[in-house]
Amino acid sequence: MERTCRICFGILLLSSLLATRSLAQEIEPLGQIFNYWNGASSIVINHDYAFVACRTSGVQVVNIRDPYELTVASVFDNLRGPAEDVELAGSRLYVQTDYSVEILSTIDQPHLIRLGVVPSAESIYDFSGAPNFLAISNFTQDEDYDIHANVIVYAVNDPENPVTIDSLVINSSRQRRVLVRGTKVIVEADTSLMIYEINENYVVEYRGYIPKDNTLSAIDGRSDYIVVGYAGAFEIWNVVDPRNPELASRTVSGTRDLRLSYPYLTTWRSDWAGFSLYDITDPFDIDTLGGGNPPAIAGVASDGSYCYVADGFDRLYSLTYDGGLAYLFQSRGYITDVELTDERAYVSLQGSGYAVIDISRPERPSILHEEVLNGWTESITVREGIVFTSGRGLHIFDTNAEIITEIGSYVPNLNTSILQTIIDDTLAYLLLDDDENPQIDILDIRDLRSPRKVGNLGVGIPNGRMVFNKEMRCIYIAGSCSQYRRDSNFAIIDVIDPSQPVCTPRYRLAMEGSYHINDIAFEEEYLALSLEDVGVFIYDASNQNNPTMAGEIRPSRGGFGSVAIHDRHLYAGSEADGLTIYDLSDLEHSRPVANRKDFVTSNRLKVRRDGLAALSTGGSLKFYDTESVLKAGWSDGFVPVAGSLLCAYPNPFNDRATIRIDLPTSAPMQLMLFDVSGRQFGEWTLPGGLVNRQRRVFLDGGALPSGMLYLKAKSGERMQSLTVLHLK
Repeated sequence: MERTCRICFGILLLSSLLATRSLAQEIEPLGQIFNYWNGASSIVINHDYAFVACRTSGVQVVNIRDPYELTVASVFDNLRGPAEDVELAGSRLYVQTDYSVEILSTIDQPHLIRLGVVPSAESIYDFSGAPNFLAISNFTQDEDYDIHANVIVYAVNDPENPVTIDSLVINSSRQRRVLVRGTKVIVEADTSLMIYEINENYVVEYRGYIPKDNTLSAIDGRSDYIVVGYAGAFEIWNVVDPRNPELASRTVSGTRDLRLSYPYLTTWRSDWAGFSLYDITDPFDIDTLGGGNPPAIAGVASDGSYCYVADGFDRLYSLTYDGGLAYLFQSRGYITDVELTDERAYVSLQGSGYAVIDISRPERPSILHEEVLNGWTESITVREGIVFTSGRGLHIFDTNAEIITEIGSYVPNLNTSILQTIIDDTLAYLLLDDDENPQIDILDIRDLRSPRKVGNLGVGIPNGRMVFNKEMRCIYIAGSCSQYRRDSNFAIIDVIDPSQPVCTPRYRLAMEGSYHINDIAFEEEYLALSLEDVGVFIYDASNQNNPTMAGEIRPSRGGFGSVAIHDRHLYAGSEADGLTIYDLSDLEHSRPVANRKDFVTSNRLKVRRDGLAALSTGGSLKFYDTESVLKAGWSDGFVPVAGSLLCAYPNPFNDRATIRIDLPTSAPMQLMLFDVSGRQFGEWTLPGGLVNRQRRVFLDGGALPSGMLYLKAKSGERMQSLTVLHLK
């Protein structure tokens, strides 16, 4: 597995919803512990324990039987060097250090017992082990100083006395990856993955090869299927007959590293770009189960019930899927902007153009088209299938055509970038990035092939974002501000006559100190400004020429990223609190109605008219069905806030479901379980006196009928019902 160098690492524990494999689910935290594992580099799991390789503290063995009570069960630190990687093969745990692979036994877990050591004369680049065989990849120099990749294969039936059975020299100028599964040995060469097999006489024989490109990042697999990861995709190959490998599937997903615990595959793109979880039971038809964006990923592993992520913040989280709709799409580049239509999402990709995504089934988003553009792409706007991308210029594409082509473009007179574009009928408003005098160009786009500038205005507000008030025919623009320069940071631009736009007197909104504007949102009389490391300021814009501050919203720490307003609700993403929805009915006392923990700040957030929200974080785009939140005040897809009592996961469930119960008052709680006919299947009474504490109740699927079940909770004057689905 690829290594990452971080000072401190922990683990994130996540749970997949097996009963709804076709739905890609997002994740929610259950509990956490803190442990200073300096330099965690890799992780593997079995049914009861997680084994974490830590560069400065050996192998940490973590008890994961109860996701609420995670504990370090033992530590094995008697190694020959820093623990760089780990692999499980049956009851054996292989631990790689710089110049050795140590063979440990997990039979007496959580205690590890050393069985043997395989030393290496050269620094180890990669290794892989099976119950009886081990391969180590390094490189050597010959007498002519030519570099050769070298893979040594060992028999480790007797781990105290490992035996070298072959040394495979690959003509290559760099180190190569290796995989051992069963009796097969897969070795990376320059243009292929070479397949060898160890016969009954312990002779390594060449069998065949799998073609590859130059961006190979990781390999894993079983003796019958091999998963090959590249920078922009991963492939699954059938190698039952190694002489004739068959490509089973290719999935577009940026893959820096991967880990297979059959049939569950986890892939991740980079330290900060998130991971994805797949079910490859049918390698010809892969199901995307979910994913997430924890920071500083070092390694990911999943056993289908839980997914473990080594991260960089000394934490051990336990998390679970919470049902509902939250779907993940992974792009090939950093997403700078998002636009939603009824069946498609359009994303601009920084440095690589834009992509069109089919979201007719948002649980399984797929790329319809990618367009590579020169230069940076800052924003994207869509009107009736016509795509406008902004960056070094304005580029116009017709995506309604069978073959998508660029039909028009516009380059500003200034040697500058276009930060943002707003389209209104036959006009386009372009915000130009000019440090000295930021400007807005107004274009007539009735002829898309030849946009024509009809107006221009200097706005004098740096690093701005703008929104359009269609009814009043004006643009609100807000920008960054310095406490040392009393800059204007807000302006209203009258565009009733596009040839002569008029800027009302620029002024400074009621804010103190320096800040950077992250986003601006507008709907009807609501105007929201998201300030970096501060929060969201809400303005009453019913008086067009004089918006007045009505309230502010701050996350638990830091600020919000992008924001959106939909149906009198504010959607805001923050690193501390994830995606939160606030009710704006009372601007002075905006209250949260739902929350989804997502770990990272949103760089763009858009909400469709039916409540489908799209939130981009780095290179991933996640879709949320928030309609039920706005109608009922709570959704399976969100952790309830503002005093909700119940939360069930997984939901739907098969063998067992966990009911998380919040006790908001000191009164005791009564909890009852019914089926659709009203038959009662359970009753629990929880004692009072524990205000703001959580309790758990477990539902045993074996004792319950299949179908819809109803939980009813009562605590003091408060009551709540929750529906769970039992699938057998």
